[in-house]
Amino acid sequence: LKYLCVVLTIVRMTPPQEMSLVDKARQELETSISGHLNIIIDMKHKLNQLTVTAKLPPEILTEIFVHYVAAESKITTHDKLKPYVWVRIAHVCHHWREVALTSPRVWSTIFVTGSSCVDEMLSRSKKVPLDVFAGYSISRVGSTEKLRTVLRQLERIRRLELHYSPSIK
Repeated sequence: LKYLCVVLTIVRMTPPQEMSLVDKARQELETSISGHLNIIIDMKHKLNQLTVTAKLPPEILTEIFVHYVAAESKITTHDKLKPYVWVRIAHVCHHWREVALTSPRVWSTIFVTGSSCVDEMLSRSKKVPLDVFAGYSISRVGSTEKLRTVLRQLERIRRLELHYSPSIK
């Protein structure tokens, strides 16, 4: 690796000239740091490729992910926890992210909430059958529109659970 060494000599310079040199030095250092970070990321990626799970075929990993999502979804529907906590599987390593993002079945369980990511889930799930869970409340304006978005995919819905709660005043 090359090391960058910056030496500033300031001899009777006006403030704009000083700032110009300081800005240039900062930019060079930031560029160097960015290059080193890219090297580190590449090395971590190579290190991750040596793990046992990185050697699993994508089909096997997809099945594991689908079962994990199903298990987390059962917990969510009964305990009202965060519905998309399972997305963390896509943050483990580059390989897992690639597999998860290219596996439509992983994204086929959709929770319709006020701040839902329904559009992204529908897109990532491609044309596979959907399991949809919607907690509907009159007080949530966003829920109605997101529910309409999902219901436009009615031919894909394999399971639909609607839970209604009146608005609280």
